[in-house]
Amino acid sequence: SLRERMASATQAVPTVRQALVHAASYITTRDQTTQVLQVDMRPLVIHLLAGLEKAGVERAVVTLGHHATELAECVAAYGFKLKVDFVWLTLGSAGAAWHNLANSIIAARTAFRDEAEALLIVRADQLYDWRLLRKIADAPFSHGLDAFALVDTSPPTLRWADGQFCSRNCRRGACHALAKVARGEDGNAIRCGHRLGAYDAVVAGDVSGGAPEIAWRAGYSLGCT
Repeated sequence: SLRERMASATQAVPTVRQALVHAASYITTRDQTTQVLQVDMRPLVIHLLAGLEKAGVERAVVTLGHHATELAECVAAYGFKLKVDFVWLTLGSAGAAWHNLANSIIAARTAFRDEAEALLIVRADQLYDWRLLRKIADAPFSHGLDAFALVDTSPPTLRWADGQFCSRNCRRGACHALAKVARGEDGNAIRCGHRLGAYDAVVAGDVSGGAPEIAWRAGYSLGCT
């Protein structure tokens, strides 16, 4: 049955068994960080960690910034089976900008000692279905294929990116806010960036999986832009 197949899938060990959870951003709604707002009586960060646990991830490194103590206490009180470690980001001269995803990646590097073991990178202010997390955690890494990301290739989305999104955001100076992807004949990404002139996909969510070296390189690159 479908239920039995799903149960079997969650029992098997995924390719990726560790995750970096970015929970340091300063996103507010009604004077609260998005990470501690509740959906179905549970904070978003709890939904995310529960999804990672159900997807078979064994360890999560959570980067903390704003409301760090509140988030750490909330996570510790839940009692997850997966191992949860915290990395505390200090407020630097850049202010809230220090708590972006790039700096979370850079700060968490020392928490992942095995440079050969792949990891997931996810944000704690977004909701992900555990089956999506599992799909990326089961990514078939091979020679020349070192990273996986969630992208949208649908024609309506691409028309929106070229038209409505661009016309609205260019007036605000944010024309290059979308991360765009150019794919090769095999469907794999060959280029990714905000200023691609030709592209056939856009990044659809801040969830990715890949070799640590790719993550660290991306973090330093994003942190310098």
